[in-house]
Amino acid sequence: MFAKQCDRCRAFYTLYNVANNRNKPNGVMVLNIDERGKYFSHCAHDLCPSCMKEFLSFIEPPKE
Repeated sequence: MFAKQCDRCRAFYTLYNVANNRNKPNGVMVLNIDERGKYFSHCAHDLCPSCMKEFLSFIEPPKE
């Protein structure tokens, strides 16, 4: 079993959603985007399932 620590809340959790599936992410990355849409990636952040759920709700609010 592989334990990770959430970069947001610092909770320990078991690694999850490791397949290449954009619908089930397990982290986020900070980046800059230029005028042509090219991006420059910076640090990646591991998120526990709870923080990822909150992040996805923020990015894609539920449709009413």
